[in-house]
Amino acid sequence: MIKYPKCYSDNPDTQRFCGECGTRLHRKGPIGTSGPTEEVFPSLTKTLETPIKELTTGSTFAGRYKIIEELDHPFTLGFALAIAGKKFHQLRRDGQAAREYSEAEMRIATEEGFVLFQADGAIFRGWGQVEKGQVEEGIAQMRQGMALVQATGAGMIRPHYLAWLADVFGRAGQPEEGLTVLPEALAAACSSGERYYEAEIHRIKGELLMMKGDDEAEVETCFQQAIEVSRRQKAKSLELRAVISLSRLWQKQGKKGETRKLLAEIYGWFTEGFDTVDLKEAKALLEELS
Repeated sequence: MIKYPKCYSDNPDTQRFCGECGTRLHRKGPIGTSGPTEEVFPSLTKTLETPIKELTTGSTFAGRYKIIEELDHPFTLGFALAIAGKKFHQLRRDGQAAREYSEAEMRIATEEGFVLFQADGAIFRGWGQVEKGQVEEGIAQMRQGMALVQATGAGMIRPHYLAWLADVFGRAGQPEEGLTVLPEALAAACSSGERYYEAEIHRIKGELLMMKGDDEAEVETCFQQAIEVSRRQKAKSLELRAVISLSRLWQKQGKKGETRKLLAEIYGWFTEGFDTVDLKEAKALLEELS
C-alpha cells in the first residue's frame, strides 16, 4: 500500500492517482515496487498561477503542459472561469482576481445567453456592491441571482451561496438577518449531500452569534463544530479558518497557551500559500500570542 501524507489515505501499489484527493502519486521506483508503508509526495504545479494571457496555442505552462489546440466551446470556457477561476480565488479570499474572472464569465454568459452563468455572476456582483458599501443594493442583487439559479432548476452550490449571503449580512452589520439564512444553508447541504462548505456554515454562525453578543459557550460550540467537520473532510484550509475564529475567541478569554498551541499546529501543516489572507492572519495572530 502507498500512503499519501497530505490526505492520509492508503492507495494500492498499482494506483497512479490518490483515490481520496485525486493527486498524482510519485514513487521512488516503478509502479508495484513500493513497500507496505511507503509515503509518496505530489509534484507541485503552478497551473492555476499561470496568467490567462500566457495560455495561448503552442505555449507551455506549469513546466510540463502544452496547449496544442484552443477549443471553440464557450460553455466550457464559462464553466472554467466560474469554477477554476472566480470561485477558486473567492475561496482564497482574493477579491481582485475573483472579480476579473467574474467579469470574463459575465461577458461570455451575456454573449452566449448562458442563464446559469449570468445568475452566478449576478450573485458575485452583488457581493462586490456590498464590499463597496452599497449594502442594500448588493444584497438584493445576490438574492436576485440566487432566485435565478433556482429558476433554472440547478441546485448545486446552493449551500455555498446561502452561507456567503449570511456572511455578507454579517459584514453589513446585520447578523440577525444572516442567522435566518444559515438553517436553510445547512438543510440544503444535508439534503443534497453537497457538504464541502459545511464547516463554513458552522463557523459563520459562530461569527454572527459573536457579533450579536450571544453566549460565548454557544459561539465556541459553532467553531468546534466547524473544526470537527473540516477535520473529518480533511479540508485543511477550512480547518485553518475555523481555528483562527476559535483562537480569537480564546484569546479574548485569556487562554493564550491553549490558543497558540492549537493555531501553531494547523499553521505548521502548510508548506505553501503563505501569501493568502488566511495564512497571513494566522501568522499575525501567532505573533500576537508570542
